[in-house]
Amino acid sequence: MTGTDQQHEAKSNRKTKQSNGSTDALVTPSTTTSTTTTTSTTTSASHGASAASAASTQQQQQRRIEFAPLNVPLSRRLETLAVMIFLSQQLICILAALLMLTVPVFWPIIVPYLLWMHLVDHRTAKNGVGRKSQWLRSARFPFGFLRAYFPARLIKTAELNPQKNYIFGYHPHGIIGLGACINFGTEASNVSKLFPGIDTRVLTLGVNFKIPFYRDYLMALNFADVGKTSIRNILSKGPGSSCLIVVGGAAEALDARPGVADLTLANRKGFVREAIINNACLVPVFSFGENDVYSQAANPPGSRVRRFQNFIKEALGFTLPFVIGRGVFNYTFGLLPHRRPIVTVVGTPIEVPHILSPTEKDVDEIHARYVAALKDLYDQYKDEYSDPKVNLRLVA
Repeated sequence: MTGTDQQHEAKSNRKTKQSNGSTDALVTPSTTTSTTTTTSTTTSASHGASAASAASTQQQQQRRIEFAPLNVPLSRRLETLAVMIFLSQQLICILAALLMLTVPVFWPIIVPYLLWMHLVDHRTAKNGVGRKSQWLRSARFPFGFLRAYFPARLIKTAELNPQKNYIFGYHPHGIIGLGACINFGTEASNVSKLFPGIDTRVLTLGVNFKIPFYRDYLMALNFADVGKTSIRNILSKGPGSSCLIVVGGAAEALDARPGVADLTLANRKGFVREAIINNACLVPVFSFGENDVYSQAANPPGSRVRRFQNFIKEALGFTLPFVIGRGVFNYTFGLLPHRRPIVTVVGTPIEVPHILSPTEKDVDEIHARYVAALKDLYDQYKDEYSDPKVNLRLVA
């Protein structure tokens, strides 16, 4: 990574590692044999005091707020602005709709729009066609700057036949699924040029298409509803018509944190069944760095935090990770993601049999092949794009 603020983040990480190293050295038991009880007691007390001092110093360094420098190039500021816009679009659209409903002068606009949205256009996100705008998908601002912020990359490992249909399985979910949004939901990484003839719809929760204005923005970016009806309509639209599913969903987001590759996949087989029924190839996709851009508060299974998050997920269909990112002017805390690379690697397509009524055995066999291919993809590229010591795990 390059750039002034990235150098400061890296410097901060090195300081933490050095602090951890010095702490380990101070608390290592002495190998020198004491000759008297008094000397042994004194040595033990000295080590205890040193350890306490080192721990206190480390805590102070962790509590210290590290501010970003002021002399950051304009391009970096624009990248940060692009991320802020991307993260706040949903809220902006909700507030805009509420404002228009509150102010009578906007009623001639908002009331017909809401009627059209609910009575006429409510099936567009599921009809398999959508309302894609190549102009918006190709806009340099914000999407080009959004891609450069991390930066994000899209890697092709095999050719895809445009005469076939595909279901891309995206892993991991991360907190937001940034790699899926940037590399497939826009043209910032030239996905249409890398895979010519393949029209890939990124699938998301249906509730997003009930938000005024935001729904139209998503459909312009070629997003669609993640429901079964939507998937089947997309795959029936002819050669090359495909979709991308973030398989782990909200449950997997709760396990997203740096240095972890835990997937919710073992019991996620619906996408495999749809591939078999609709004669679509399965394509494993792994996004290295997706889990690294945010940390989140500790939420081990069974804890009160995790139980609360699971309750929200069951009630609303989405969850609330308590994220720890960076701020606009600091690197210590905030809601912005860290500037860490996201590399999305697209694997080799898996041919599946076309069976209109597949049995559980049929689904299990293809699912096992898919999991094996995903693990091979991860192992092949983890040394280059991730920490080779981190293993891929299926936790659910």
